[in-house]
Amino acid sequence: MKNVRRIAALMLILLLVFCSVPAGAYYYSSYYSYIVGYYDEMAFDDEFAYSDPYLVSSTFYESGNYLIYMYDKPSSSGQPISEYVNHTVLKVIELYPQGHKDYAYVIGPDGYRGFVRRAWITDLNEYYNAVPYIVTSEFYENGAYRAYMYPTPSSGGNPNGDYVNGTIVYVLDYYGNTKYAKCLGPDGNEGYIRKTRLTPLY
Repeated sequence: MKNVRRIAALMLILLLVFCSVPAGAYYYSSYYSYIVGYYDEMAFDDEFAYSDPYLVSSTFYESGNYLIYMYDKPSSSGQPISEYVNHTVLKVIELYPQGHKDYAYVIGPDGYRGFVRRAWITDLNEYYNAVPYIVTSEFYENGAYRAYMYPTPSSGGNPNGDYVNGTIVYVLDYYGNTKYAKCLGPDGNEGYIRKTRLTPLY
């Protein structure tokens, strides 16, 4: 009888621990699985089957979307071939084409090949290695403690994310800037949040 009670108590403890994990903690794995699944279904040529997948993570805003243009040469003065909104999967054919460090030569899901800015694409593996943080801001506005996300590591632009305390975000790059961390929010937005308003989840 004592053993039954011990087992029941242990099961209750495990259930309480499981339920205490924030729902947002599961968001990232499902988001990554969604992206990988979408990427696996894309019809790329067989010759690019082993090319590295990158996600569009642009800070350029136009026509209601953050997007990136593909050009016919490694320069913004080139002719635009196509355009892709954030979270579109591109395959990198050459990361440093013709010695250019600012542009990558890629193929898009529409079959077009061309050059895109390297600063606006992110290696898909970086999403897999992201670290969960919880918003613990001391900034109070509109009835709640919150942290704003910005498309660039500065508070000068318009926010592209707004998260109240307790929200789980995933840090993609913590050390790239002294004041801001590059994050993925639970709404799928990417941007920069002040480090002082974030705490590691574990």
